[in-house]
Amino acid sequence: MKVALYARVSSDQQAEKNNSIPSQLRLLHEYADKHDMMIYKEYVDEGESALSVNRPAFLEMISETKKQFPPFQAILVWKLSRFARNRQDSILYKSLLKKRGIDVISISEPIDDTPQGQLMEGMIEVIDEFYSAVLAQETLRGMVENARRGYRNGGFPVYGYKNIRIFDDKNNPKTKYEVNEAEAKVARLIFELYAKGNGLKNIAMYLNKNGYKSRSGHTWSKGTIASILRNEVYIGWIVFNKRDRKTFGKQFKPKSEWIIIKNTHEPIISEELFNKAQRLIEQRQPKNQPARVTASQYLLSGLMKCGKCGHTYGVTGYGRDRKYAYYNCITYSKKGKDICPGHGVRADELDKEVTERVKSLIFSDANMQKLVDDINAATKSLRIDYGKKITELKKKANELQLRLAKQYEAIEGGVIDLNLVAPRLKELKSQKDALQEEISYYESLNSQNQPVYITRPMIEKFRKEMEQIFMGDNVQEQRDFLKKFIEKIIVKDEGIEIIYYAPGSKFPSLTLPDA
Repeated sequence: MKVALYARVSSDQQAEKNNSIPSQLRLLHEYADKHDMMIYKEYVDEGESALSVNRPAFLEMISETKKQFPPFQAILVWKLSRFARNRQDSILYKSLLKKRGIDVISISEPIDDTPQGQLMEGMIEVIDEFYSAVLAQETLRGMVENARRGYRNGGFPVYGYKNIRIFDDKNNPKTKYEVNEAEAKVARLIFELYAKGNGLKNIAMYLNKNGYKSRSGHTWSKGTIASILRNEVYIGWIVFNKRDRKTFGKQFKPKSEWIIIKNTHEPIISEELFNKAQRLIEQRQPKNQPARVTASQYLLSGLMKCGKCGHTYGVTGYGRDRKYAYYNCITYSKKGKDICPGHGVRADELDKEVTERVKSLIFSDANMQKLVDDINAATKSLRIDYGKKITELKKKANELQLRLAKQYEAIEGGVIDLNLVAPRLKELKSQKDALQEEISYYESLNSQNQPVYITRPMIEKFRKEMEQIFMGDNVQEQRDFLKKFIEKIIVKDEGIEIIYYAPGSKFPSLTLPDA
């Protein structure tokens, strides 16, 4: 895994133990080496405040993450206080980075181990999904109108398209889809091959064999091709309300609930070809197939580990009375207690205990209110940073433009030879274009509809919906929910330890039920 190292210290903190830039970087390098991480780059802000706008290295690092394929997968910091000005900012930035597949790792401290801190760190994915859904509900009208006018609502362009920057009639910056012809040829080929009867595997093999590369430069897979074939964007449509958030976006809603905006941009294929592909997809779905068993019917299956041998726990027996299922160490079950003296734990009792503890942590009134306050504070703070960042970038762009203008005047006046300064002119223009692209990115973020701040009724609605899932009868949904918070459950002699996904934090040990 590639990582970025970020170090920051203000001028009055240099003398503190382990707080200097060299000390931070040394510790970060040691951590990376110990965990077999490859260092992409060091980012250092020295003598700077925690305000992100005043941290050029921090902003450079964050801008790297908005690339289609970020050059690193994690950011290492000595302490989270080096990363953001406060916990709220830390949470929001970490949430944005997580969407891009990038983790923030503090190497010297456990995450805030208060219930509120655990809640914010452990629930960030679920909350983010819910928050996005709330925003979508509240701003859907504006988003739909934006799409009808041919404007994009943010995000990376799908394969076959690129974003272009334009201005609306009020001179507000917008983005639109434009066909990327090189990629569009491949997208058309995928639909044509599928319509001729080729399966996903055969199409992937054909593309890879003939040197067609994906946008990342990697080989094609069945999943990538399947997602292209199902995407209405290729016929010039934008579809809202397509995924069911109650399944965490894993399933589609009925088509009757979709909001379809047609003719928002130039299509790559015809509706006829797209519809033919959809009919073939439907026809090739197995009919009357038995329900696929994706996981055990027991809640904690796949989460439990043996504290003795480290192997997985599973339901392997039903106890002496044959009435109750028990979680047991797989090594113990297969090889006996001489190899691993693992504990058996009654499944229904442990499931109930874990469920109640997680519920009490997540859904308490105090934590819900703290959640409202933290998300709103972070949202407001981030938008302020956007405005400051735009101002800073425009200033730099103007300075570059003045330098370019002076160079051109000197050339026209015969003061300098064009051939001598041509490479420098090219470099300056490239820098200006990069700055303009970054300005466009932040203006796009800042010009979105004003954020809808989370309210207590929204959180109450969220709590009720999540409780229905979490305390319901669908074991798979319950397990999906739990896996967002729990890394593993370790069965030890003294009890059962539940390790939270937030590094360094954990639930209190549970009492081990009698086997």
